[in-house]
Amino acid sequence: MCLREFANELANPLIFRTVTDDERVFIGEQVGRVHIYFRNGSRLPDPFLDLQDLVLTSSSHGDERGFLGMALHPNFTSNQRLFVYYSIRGETREKIRISEFTVDYENPDKVNRTSERVLLEVGEPWWNHNGGEILFGVDGYLYAFIGDGGSGGDPLNNAQNKSTFLGKVIRIDVDNPDHYGSKEYGIPEDNPFINEVDALPEIYAYGVRNIWRCDVDDGHPDTGQPLRFASGK
Repeated sequence: MCLREFANELANPLIFRTVTDDERVFIGEQVGRVHIYFRNGSRLPDPFLDLQDLVLTSSSHGDERGFLGMALHPNFTSNQRLFVYYSIRGETREKIRISEFTVDYENPDKVNRTSERVLLEVGEPWWNHNGGEILFGVDGYLYAFIGDGGSGGDPLNNAQNKSTFLGKVIRIDVDNPDHYGSKEYGIPEDNPFINEVDALPEIYAYGVRNIWRCDVDDGHPDTGQPLRFASGK
């Protein structure tokens, strides 16, 4: 085994995504840009996606805010849909947003900025513990890992409060929106707290601190058991 440099001159890269049978590699920076690289290490001159005007972050290496997650739809090759998770610039309070975008019909290497469809926004009491991972499970649903909202030790007990999204893993159906309600997505019928009074039906797990990276274990192709990576303390 050996290591070789694949990409450089990036502003704090946090996201690395590939697609089966596609030579492109999508690398996302915390500042809000996503670049297309190729397997030989070359890069397209223009970003695939540029949200710098919308993304809140700073030059501090300790800033946990920014463009934190991106998931390509399981059928991305055919439907060109992708989902992002980022801290919102210009708000009066800390807030994260989960949105859907589509690729430009005329340019497969560029996202259509005007296609943004906001799925969810969550206010936060502090600037840290934002979580940030989003991914698709083997069940086809979108999972988002939302931090407890910050400070230290979860002083507001958000992670244990099932009436807030903070400190939760949520699971939603982005292919079957709730056209009869106010949500831009559907709720899987087997979400564990869907029938619990005062619990948000999107919640799949609670009691999390700051899971900012996660993946699905290939060793569990049937259950798609997630591997969670949380910031230590």
